[in-house]
Amino acid sequence: MNTSAVDFQYLLLDYYKDLGLDEKELAVLLMVDHLLKGGNSLVTADLLSLKMTLTSEEADRVLVGLIRKKYIEYDTSATPMRTSLAPLRAALLARFKADLSAERSSLNKMERNKTLSALTAYFEKRLSRPLSPAELDAFGAWLDDGYSESEIEDALEDLLASGKRASIKGVDRLLRSPSAKQDARKQAASAQEKKWQKDNEDLQRILATKWVDDGDD
Repeated sequence: MNTSAVDFQYLLLDYYKDLGLDEKELAVLLMVDHLLKGGNSLVTADLLSLKMTLTSEEADRVLVGLIRKKYIEYDTSATPMRTSLAPLRAALLARFKADLSAERSSLNKMERNKTLSALTAYFEKRLSRPLSPAELDAFGAWLDDGYSESEIEDALEDLLASGKRASIKGVDRLLRSPSAKQDARKQAASAQEKKWQKDNEDLQRILATKWVDDGDD
């Protein structure tokens, strides 16, 4: 994720309550950010009091509180000393990423449930019977192992085409064993070839039949 594209002030306004900040602290942090962007490397209580309705003493108390909460720090290694909101930015990005991950997880869960419902409907239609809870659990195991909806459905079709008795265990063998899948497809091709041969023989018999003209007695 490109965190540089995330708007700092938007995240601060969205999460300040979750970070344990009140509205006075929020206003000070927004002003500190504004002053830093304006070229002021060191933001002091006196500078804040010039820009806000807070007195220098009030601004100093807020700054001390924010330092204790580890949302503001002063870089003493720089010359001159600099004010930094890096700890606050890190806390906001961590909260944002956590929420984004939870949202994606929720979407993934919805997609998974949709796939499970589709597979259930497909199998019950093709097998002409309802599935047991144990059979339904197999769908989840297949998805967890990385098999797609189309791969699972194709395995069922291969099994049905091979002429074997279709079952969840049979589909599982086809999915997990390349050799079993190849055997099923060979059997399906053989069964189809036999059907074509029979159809061709039936057609040849029909064509070879001597049709009697209705006009002849």
